[in-house]
Parts: sequence; structure tokens; C-alpha cells
Amino acid sequence: MKQKHSNRLCSVIVSILVVLIVLIAVSLFWVNSRLCFVDYTPYSYSESGDTIKNPYVGLYSIRGYMLAEDATFSLPEANAAIDSASSSFELSLIEINLKNYGNCDLSDNALSQIDSILSAWTKTGSQLILRFLYDWDGQNLESEPNELSQILIHMEQVGPIVNKYASSVYILQGIFVGNWGEMNNTTHMGNGEMETLIQKLDDVIDPSIFLSVRTPAQWRTIVGEYHDTKLPHCPQPNLLSSLASRLGLYNDGMLGSANDTGTYGDKAAADLDTNYSDAWTREDELAFQNDLCRYVPNGGEVIIDNVYNDFDNAVKDLSQMHVSYLNSDYDSTVLNKWKETIVNGTDDVWNGMSGYDYIERHLGYRYVLDSSSLKFHPLFDDTGMLTVTIRNVGFSNCYRPLEASVYVVSDLTGDCVAKVPIDTDPRLWNSGESSSFTVPIDVRSLNNRENNTYTLYLKCSDTTLNRTILFANTQSLTEYGYELGSIEVSRGIGCSLLILIVSTTTSAIRRSSRLTTASRTEPLSRRHSWI
Repeated sequence: MKQKHSNRLCSVIVSILVVLIVLIAVSLFWVNSRLCFVDYTPYSYSESGDTIKNPYVGLYSIRGYMLAEDATFSLPEANAAIDSASSSFELSLIEINLKNYGNCDLSDNALSQIDSILSAWTKTGSQLILRFLYDWDGQNLESEPNELSQILIHMEQVGPIVNKYASSVYILQGIFVGNWGEMNNTTHMGNGEMETLIQKLDDVIDPSIFLSVRTPAQWRTIVGEYHDTKLPHCPQPNLLSSLASRLGLYNDGMLGSANDTGTYGDKAAADLDTNYSDAWTREDELAFQNDLCRYVPNGGEVIIDNVYNDFDNAVKDLSQMHVSYLNSDYDSTVLNKWKETIVNGTDDVWNGMSGYDYIERHLGYRYVLDSSSLKFHPLFDDTGMLTVTIRNVGFSNCYRPLEASVYVVSDLTGDCVAKVPIDTDPRLWNSGESSSFTVPIDVRSLNNRENNTYTLYLKCSDTTLNRTILFANTQSLTEYGYELGSIEVSRGIGCSLLILIVSTTTSAIRRSSRLTTASRTEPLSRRHSWI
């Protein structure tokens, strides 16, 4: 009876051991199938002070065209696009003078001339700042239309032609009136006429093209009129209206005096009697632009050698105004002052450079890859989370949408095995700040490949222009962008080792089972013969 009980107990033990073996084997196989080890080595990033050519930013040149029935123009080569890398500037300001049609509609011939001008310049690869005007000589009252309705007709006439080249026309400056098209010395700015003109442009010009007015006070007047609200500070424009979200500034009196030659006023924004349409003090207007021009572009030309455009003061104000473009020719006295200034500071990237080169390189956005890291748990995570940090060291943001992606490239074949779009808006990579974003990388799919080493790249592109955005890093640009780092993926502990572990465990259990059984069946005298 005791023997039977003992045998049953032994069977139970053996059964339990078998179950344990199975559970251990299943667990080990599951763990092994999940185990994925990742070793990420970030690239050694370093900032470059070299010139880089990116769209929508930098110095611009001016070309002017006077429309007339018998006019002939010297246009860029019509059949050969100028490679952007060889172009002197990314931006061109195209001024089209309508003086000869001040009191009549534009003829078919004049409209055809506008089309030819924009077509030729589009083929250069340059982004265009466009200005229609009636005066080049400071005598606007003698040449602009007497009736507002005529200006509105001109706007309606040119709208379809401008929209035809919307991918190239970046900004339309002004509202056609004023000396040099600068919205001064005109009869069409009061009694709501300014608002009527800008609203017409908003109606007839493609929404992708930015509009610009001459002063912050004009911007506030236009936006405040449409929204019946006072704006002591500028909110994010895209929270207001479609017009506010595309309405920027241009300042052709930039840094020319304490009030930028009449651009600013003498009223404090905080005063109770101050209206949103008043021109505020320089300090308040700079603060206003610091808010506004994170979302819409600001640029123009610097004038008149004075303390406000001394290098250190210029850098401070250009940064606060988020200036992205400047005239390359005017004022030469100020530009030459910058060329003669040598940068001295704590940043070795810029020390020894001329002030002119420093400012030119900081106009607009300028991205620097700062760091990257990858977080992945070998057992519990399905994807690795790649974190990338970028600094925008330029004076402004980028205002056109960009596409950013991470490319995973096999070191064995050189082929791209994955392209991961990044859930980020580069327009919000703020100037003077660092921005971080996280990208999911499907590490486990890489684990199933024969190759186990990969290189990660970041590429930022303007899909409208089919241009890759250049970063201000010392590393070279590849077809997949800029190297972020390398990743090595390894599998679990290996089948052979796993089998060895299971077989070793099984053998140990069997030996234990045999010993237990033998000890229970041996005669008592033999088991205790040593006593």
C-alpha cells in the first residue's frame, strides 16, 4: 500500500516536472522571439558658419519693369533655368510700374508683359517678392490713379497672372500706392481705403502668397477693423483670420533712426489713450514684431548710417523683428560698415567673421542638428523612440510648410528600408530656440533582416519647390539627408543556446526523478547499511 502511494506521488511529481519543462520551454521561446537588442550611436554633430542657400531667406536683388505699349525688357534667359546653387541670391524683388496706365485699365499687351516677366523669373529658380506701384521718383501723387476703383480694377486684372506663378511668388508687398509703392504720400490710405485695397488683394491673390504692409500700425488697423478688437499685443495670426495669417510687414526704413524714419511713433502701447491703430514707441513696436513675425515674414532694407544700425544693435533688433530678407545693395554705407566690423564673442563658429557675413547667414531660418537619442526596451517595446533636437539659430522661422522625414538605410546594401514621416511642423521651430521631436522606428522589422546595422538620416524638404533644406552642420548632405546616427540590431539569445538551456534543464529534472524513484524502491537495509 505504501509502495503504491509512493509510486503515485512519484508520478505526480514527474507530471509537474514535465509541465514545468513545457512552461519553461514556452516561456524561453517566447522571450527569445521578443528579445531584440538595439545599440544606437549618435553622430558627432558640430555647427558650421558657412553660407548655406535655402529658399525664402537671405539677401535680395531688385529688378524694375515699366509697362508700356512699346516696352521691351531684358529678361533672364527664358529657356535655361539658373541652378539655385549658382544663383547669386535666392530672392529677387520684382517691381512692376503701372504708371502709364494710371487712369485706364491695363491693356492686353501690358498683361502679357507681366506674364512674360513672371514666367522668365520663375525659370531662374528664384523666389519672388513682387511689388506693383505707380511711382519710382517720389512723385506718387502725380502718377497714381485718381479713383480707388481704378486701382481695384488693376488688382483684379493682375490677380490671375500672379496666381499662375504662385509657387514662385513668395510675397506681394504693399497695396499698389505710395512713393516707391511704400504706402506713403497717397490719397488712398484714409477713410477705409487702405482696408478696401488689402481686402481686394486678399480676395484675388492665391492664399499661399503672403501679403505685406509697411508698418505695424497699419497691420493692427487692418486686423482690428476686421475683428472689432484692440490688440495691445499680437496674438498668433492664424487664430484670427485668413488675412491676418498671411499679412506680414516690409520696412524700407529699417534701422534708419530711433523711429525707423517714421515707421514707429511715440505712444506707449500700455497707455490708456493709445489706440491699436496708433504708431507705438520703438520698444513696443519691436515687442509687437517679436510676436507677430514668428508667423509671417518681415524684411526690407537698412538705411542711413547711425547708431541703430551699428553691428551689435542691428543684430539685436533684426533678431527681435525676425527679419528674413534684406536688400543687398541699399544702403551701401550701412552694409560697408558691417563688412568692416569683426565679430568677437564666445562662439568660435563666428569669431573673426565680418559683421556683414554674420548678418547675411542669420537672415531667416538656420537649422542646426544638435542631438539625437533612441529609447527601446528589448522585451516590452514594439518600436524604438528616436528623439531629435534641432536649434534654429537664424533671425526668423520658416513660413512655408516643409516636410521632414527620417530615413533608415541598410549599411550592407545602401538601400533605404524605411521612410518615417515626422509628426512636426518646421514652421514652429522658433528662432533662437531648440525644438525636439520624437519619431517611432520599427526596430523589430529591422531585426528580421539579414543585415543588422543601419544608418538613420534626417531630411527636410520643400515639396513645392522640390528643394532639400540645408542644415548648418559641418557634415555633408546625402541623398537621404543628414546622418543622425547608426543603429545595430541583434536577435535574442539564439536557438542553439536556447535548446541547450532546455535540454540541460530536462536532463537535470530526469536525473532528479530517477534518483527519487530509486531511493524509494531500494530495501531499507541497503539504504541504511552504513549505520
